[in-house]
This record gives sequence, structure tokens and C-alpha cells, in this order.
Amino acid sequence: MSASGEILSGRETGKVLCVGLACVDFVNVVASFPLEDSDKRGERYFWQRGGNATNNCTVLTKLSTPCDFMGVLGSKGVEASWIAEDFERCGISTVHCVRKDVQCSIATVILSIDRGTRTIVFYPRDQPQLTFDEFDKEFGGNFSAYSWIHFELTSNVTDVCSMMNSVLASQAKGKPDFDEDAMKTKSDVEGSARDVASRSRQCPVVSLEIEKPEINDAGKDRMKLRRHDILPPPLPFEAAEVEI
Repeated sequence: MSASGEILSGRETGKVLCVGLACVDFVNVVASFPLEDSDKRGERYFWQRGGNATNNCTVLTKLSTPCDFMGVLGSKGVEASWIAEDFERCGISTVHCVRKDVQCSIATVILSIDRGTRTIVFYPRDQPQLTFDEFDKEFGGNFSAYSWIHFELTSNVTDVCSMMNSVLASQAKGKPDFDEDAMKTKSDVEGSARDVASRSRQCPVVSLEIEKPEINDAGKDRMKLRRHDILPPPLPFEAAEVEI
């Protein structure tokens, strides 16, 4: 069983939605990390689509799990069209993405062969961040098409909290009542059990990825994301625990 299959085990396998940032990585491969204020020849250079959420989509797609990406896609510059083409080339749906007249974020990456290190200089440019209003307008509280919704936390902390709460609130609304005492016959019980199972499968797993140092450390005192900010999951549905 694939890694994604294990995560989705026990529920009807549906699509995965990854919500986050899409950018272009300009990757320079060097034999050793350059000294400051020096001139060094690279071994290789290439572009690749970046952003944790889009990378997750790539991996899941390679594991034969249908995956959608949702974020802001810019329309300015050659990088924006390259990102859109790469999504299509990899078979990742961007149907839920918000298109804006902005430039995409970029990252310059230095890969050092001898030390095996990766150094990233990230530049957000027009800072294309998805808002809760855009997320809510797209789905309207209906997430039944997905078995798993994964969020990447960047600087839009308040919006991501609201998005997660929206998904968890939809789970609460979808939680079926199963009063076995009220059942008159065996067929009543079996029918209600089937309804419970069917509606449970419509409630996606929710997960959250927190990676950036400024989110984990320096921004801790100003962050609004705390365990009590996320609605408790209506059992038996899962929700990611948030540790900061």
C-alpha cells in the first residue's frame, strides 16, 4: 500500500486537496558552497515548481493519488505561465486556484554537493496569499469531494485558521445521528449504519504543515494559532493537532 493509501485507509478514497503557496525555485547546483563576495562556476542549473503544498501534490500524484492544488496563481511574467504549464504536465488540477494579476513568489536555491546542504533565499514579490473569503467562496462549506485536506501555514495565519475551522465545522454538520434505541427492526439498524458510514466517508482528514522558522520561533508571540483556535473534531473524524 502506498503512503497516501495508508493515510486514507478506512475511508472511501477520494481526492486530496493541498492548500498553500506556489512559487518557482531557481536551483543552482555547486561543487561546494561559494565564499561571500566570490565568483563560482555552477555544475547545474534548473527551474522547478516550489512551495510545500505543490510539492506534496507532486508526490501524491506520483503515488497515483488524485490531487488538487489551491492557492493564488499569478498572471504576470514568464514564471507564472511556467508554473501553470508544470501543474498541467504533472496532472495536478488547479481548478480551485485563484487567479490574480500578480507575480509569483520566487526562491533562489543553492545545492552544495560536498556538504549536501540546501540554502534558500526566498522572495515573495507580490506576496500572493490565499484568503479565507476566497476559500469559502470556492467551496461554500462543501468538501465532500475530498478524503484529505492538507494546509501549508505561511504568513496568512488567521486565514488558514479560518479555513481549517470551516472544514471542521462542515464535519460537525455532517455528523449523523445514530440512535440505536430508536430502531425498530434489524433493517432499520443496518440502514442507519450504512448512512453513518456513507456520511463519515464524506468528511475529510485535516492536516496542517508548519515549517518556516519565523512561524515556529520568532512569530510565536504574535501568532493567533493555538489549539483552542481550532474547533475540536466531531468524533469519530480526525483533525491535526497543532503544536507551536
